[in-house]
Amino acid sequence: MAGKRTTYDLILRGGRVIDPSKRIDGVRDVAVKDGKIAALAPSLDGAPAKKRINVAGKLVLPGLIDAHAHVYEYVTGPFGIDPELPGIRSGVTTLVDQGTANAFTFAGFRKFVVERATANVYSFISIYSAGALYGYMNAGVVSPHLIDTDVVIETVRANRDVIHGIKVQAEAGTFSHWGADTFALAHKAARTAGVPLYVHLGHIFPKKKGASVDPRAIIKTVVPQLEAGDIIAHPFSPDPGCFAGADGKVYPEIRAAIARGVGIDVGRGSAFSYRTARAVLDQGIVPDTLGIDLHGLNIRPGYFLNSRKRFIAAGIAKTVPAAARRGDPAAEPENNVAFTMAHVMTAMRALGLDLDRVVRMTTVNAARMIGRERQHGSLALGRAADVTVLERETGRWTLRDLHGNAIDADERLMPCFVLKDGVRYASDLRVDPRYEEPAPLRAAAE
Repeated sequence: MAGKRTTYDLILRGGRVIDPSKRIDGVRDVAVKDGKIAALAPSLDGAPAKKRINVAGKLVLPGLIDAHAHVYEYVTGPFGIDPELPGIRSGVTTLVDQGTANAFTFAGFRKFVVERATANVYSFISIYSAGALYGYMNAGVVSPHLIDTDVVIETVRANRDVIHGIKVQAEAGTFSHWGADTFALAHKAARTAGVPLYVHLGHIFPKKKGASVDPRAIIKTVVPQLEAGDIIAHPFSPDPGCFAGADGKVYPEIRAAIARGVGIDVGRGSAFSYRTARAVLDQGIVPDTLGIDLHGLNIRPGYFLNSRKRFIAAGIAKTVPAAARRGDPAAEPENNVAFTMAHVMTAMRALGLDLDRVVRMTTVNAARMIGRERQHGSLALGRAADVTVLERETGRWTLRDLHGNAIDADERLMPCFVLKDGVRYASDLRVDPRYEEPAPLRAAAE
């Protein structure tokens, strides 16, 4: 007598499965049973299943991982956002919160974000006692005099199932007030706790009045201290305190850090320029992971304009868009998302990275960054059925950044839905049309 055949809960039929962890890129059926990946085969047409979803023509990927999120809503003022926005509704099943929570507020972050979000949530805890309060708009909240490294270390050690590292900013604002003191405390805490450092490069905090800080000196001070497993953010920011100097050349310290095994995370957000990205990529620097870096200052009315003014004051941007100056609601759309993971992936494709590499950045590489290769970033049998399904459209679009740069794309990735532990959720957010719009027709070649 033949054994009883397995009845699957769900089969995704006929999609293009790309799983770099298993070196798969081809049409496959994916079966789910009891919230786990139960089968992966060219065809499961004969297998019994309670439900089948036709995903022919779509991309079927391991659940995407956003390596740079800010999801501590309310506690951080206008900065933190609902984790469902950059998470499930954006096509992402795992979020890595970058420094929004701190040692004194982490218990609340764990209770009200980690335990309640649909997506998996991990954290690089902030070294600052105020965390990302109000988006760091007041330099006083990041004073090294308020940092208690013993509490930070204790919090990390007590929450290693969620916390993977420590977040710190290394930029002109903090250096103008306190030099490298804040970075030194973060470095000490990370090494003592045995976790990586995630380092934000590029201007963010208000400078001390009358102070002048050489961004080159910051790079020379900070980057040589980073070790394999540490991560540097914002390689495509136009700020000279990031990866490249005013001459556009990538700093040698950055190259040396990459050679040592220091990781690079895009952290798209507003610290992103297509012009800078093109220059950095052309010099052979390719990031390891992608983060949306979505936060309240990206998406809430009024904050786009205020952020733009801060960029101008810092010398990062030159103008405020006319529509924003007029207070045009279209320039400040409420509840629209400026960036989704699919949009960031589209941008990487438009910049010339192949699809396998972009998928690798958002799956297996990101899982490795947080030390969770055995839990996330793969469709391996027996893993939690965290799956992202994307539409892949062809056409012509113009992608824009906050610095007035644009790039054309001949394909666009759009979130369709995800499976989280085998349960289907719609991924219904779409990128704000300020940043992705149909490209004008070109004249026919003569």
